[in-house]
Amino acid sequence: MTTRSRHCLAAAGRVLVLLSCAALAGPARAAADPARDVEARQVLFWSVAGGGNQLTHGPAASWLHLQNASPTRAWPIELTGTDGFNQSAVIRLILPPATQVRVPCVLPLATWHGNVEVRAGGRVLPCTFHWPAGQPGHAPGAPPALLLSRGLPLDPFLSGLNPPAGGSGAGPSGAASGRGGAFVSVSRAEVEADAWPDDWLFFAAFDAVALASADVPRLPGPALEALVRYAECGGQVIIFGDATPPKGWEARTPERDEFGARYPVGFGSWAIRPMLTATADAAWANDLQNRLRESRDRHPTLSTQLSPAFALQQARIPLKAAALTIALFAVLAGPLNLAFVIRRQRRLWLLWTTPLLGVLFSLAVIGVFVLGEGVRSRGVLQAVTLLNEGTRRATTLAIEGLYCPLPPRGGVTYDGDWQVTPLGTADERLSRELDLSAGQCFRRGWVRSRLPAGFALRGSRHAAERLPLRREGDALVAVNGLGAPIERLAVADSAGQLWAARDLAPGAEARLERLPEGSGVVVTPAWLWEQRRWPEPMKTTLWQPERGQYLAVLKESAFIRPRLPRAHYKQAALVIGTPAEAVEAPAAAAGGRPAANGGGR
Repeated sequence: MTTRSRHCLAAAGRVLVLLSCAALAGPARAAADPARDVEARQVLFWSVAGGGNQLTHGPAASWLHLQNASPTRAWPIELTGTDGFNQSAVIRLILPPATQVRVPCVLPLATWHGNVEVRAGGRVLPCTFHWPAGQPGHAPGAPPALLLSRGLPLDPFLSGLNPPAGGSGAGPSGAASGRGGAFVSVSRAEVEADAWPDDWLFFAAFDAVALASADVPRLPGPALEALVRYAECGGQVIIFGDATPPKGWEARTPERDEFGARYPVGFGSWAIRPMLTATADAAWANDLQNRLRESRDRHPTLSTQLSPAFALQQARIPLKAAALTIALFAVLAGPLNLAFVIRRQRRLWLLWTTPLLGVLFSLAVIGVFVLGEGVRSRGVLQAVTLLNEGTRRATTLAIEGLYCPLPPRGGVTYDGDWQVTPLGTADERLSRELDLSAGQCFRRGWVRSRLPAGFALRGSRHAAERLPLRREGDALVAVNGLGAPIERLAVADSAGQLWAARDLAPGAEARLERLPEGSGVVVTPAWLWEQRRWPEPMKTTLWQPERGQYLAVLKESAFIRPRLPRAHYKQAALVIGTPAEAVEAPAAAAGGRPAANGGGR
């Protein structure tokens, strides 16, 4: 065989090898196609049945169903979206091979109405995903929102809560109808009770959640716990039919009227009403409308200015020093500089003396702000917590205000089971980024340099903290087990007698002082929610808890921590606790007259 023949055979062999590799790589590439491996679709929890289609507070929640058909390959999934307010949100996760999952997608703001894309391996999947539409804050006359289970009839709510214009039905006294004449936005669950979510944030956008009594036993344990957490955080749960209050709250005295019983559960309520008839009367609809509207008006909105105002109080902006520096520059760079070069007969020196003075005084202005403000961020954290030692649950409402000379690196991150509402007016010209992959990370644009920012927080968690109380004769002894210094403590025993103490360090024990009648003003959780500067009135007025409870003013928050650990915070926290065991009155006072409340709230 000649040399030329050998070269031809070698070239033919190389071509066959390349063709074989291409043939083998073709199926591999086809098997790695995310559009064929991954199926994505949105699963709605609820849909609007009537009375308006916009949320006015709380998060927008839905599910994303994902299924990976590949037996060996895991796919990175990314859900991204932008809206009309120049905001972007992203959720990232890894979808393991041969699995299907239902991913909860909870957007903290109910202002989302933009485009959402689902990507797998960087490629857009054919999936239509929409978050429920919302609006920033309460528009004038915006209707409250009600969610119904599928076990309740829809017609009585639509006709009773949203009577037709000019019909016999009437709205609540003094209530303005929403858009299109609607008084209440009525939504209905798209899934049966046995498939309800185990995340209370799915209910947080509604002012009340109504179920039929037959639906309650069908709720999975985590879903029932989510409903209880929703009520503890200020929501209203309404059960139509025969039912009982949730465990741990059945001992509370209910409020009874012609429409049933309402048990206080944390900041909210658990109402039990008779089963509906085919038609709803006007009195029933009027009462429910008023309850829903009161619940709606308690929620903070994007236009709330309280938290930024708190943060501004902590900022020492050196405006006077900066103004004096600028005035000094105007004098030196102007007439004095001109007189100097004329005296030296070097007028051309103006070409370098003026820029030099400008640079020096620019550095001086920066130095004034750095020395006056510093580079350390400042914040305010005010919180009120309801602690139920029997159920070991702590429900907290808080406001956190921030003022940062430099934006925090990595943004501000909150846990995923907290409802977070940014405060202050949103500027559509400023871009903002939100990452929901692990918790709720407000990354870029939410906290800007030398601009106040704030967040309203609402959540409930398991709590091991407690305040042990015991009797020693006629005295009452308390041990601080709340994990933070107590500035003031007030305890009301079962007879209404008020006891007080001051300055208890963590773990410290103190004998409480017995106060005379009429020393305190009784406050309730519902009233506290309507206030936004909770601990401050305690400086001038002694707040008194209800019978069998205690009220503690803490020097720092023990149930929610500041989000910026290196920042300088001014904290104030209020705790209303229910002991695991009743605080019995001393024998001498048990049969006497209870102390006067001094007025209630």
